[in-house]
Amino acid sequence: MPPTTFLAHLGLSRKLRAHGKDPLSRSAMANYRSTFIGTEPEEPGPLPRSRSAPCLGYAMPEASDAKLQEETLAEYVQQLSDRSQALQPLANPPELIEPEVPQDTLPATGHEMPASKAASVGSKGHPHFCCGPCRHFFRGECSWGGACSRCHVCQEEAKLDKRQRQLVASMDRGICLKMLATVMEAYATKYRRTDVLGFVHFLRRDT
Repeated sequence: MPPTTFLAHLGLSRKLRAHGKDPLSRSAMANYRSTFIGTEPEEPGPLPRSRSAPCLGYAMPEASDAKLQEETLAEYVQQLSDRSQALQPLANPPELIEPEVPQDTLPATGHEMPASKAASVGSKGHPHFCCGPCRHFFRGECSWGGACSRCHVCQEEAKLDKRQRQLVASMDRGICLKMLATVMEAYATKYRRTDVLGFVHFLRRDT
């Protein structure tokens, strides 16, 4: 092999190695221009096609579920409105009857009432100014007796749960005031509270 040819091959091998290519590889393309030996960049081959990500087993909630929940809440609110219509006062209300006083609030005659049945200190001012019902008394477990700071006459009131509070909060303002006015009117009529009746008329005017 002539020295010039050997030197040319040696220079080409060094250039290919400098570019990180194997001089024996068929993909390494060399050229000779104006006494300079160079390499041509390889044409990039087709990129591999990416595969779709596998399903992780998580499904987004369907829109039909949210719509069904909304329809259920709307139906419940409509039922409340229908019930309030059924509670409307009659055109000719019946004669007022004085509420009966519970027997456990009457004073003892001839013998003392048991301590668990006696009116407690917290029962004074019942029903408007007492200290709230005693839970232990209605379970028969109040050991304070007459010295209890809670009311032994009031009945424990039912409280709304979380779902019911959310429904009331989302209720239309006019429907809510209408229901409140109906309940307050029944209370004021039963206990002859003319001051409350005036407030009820004010509520009905706003609705």
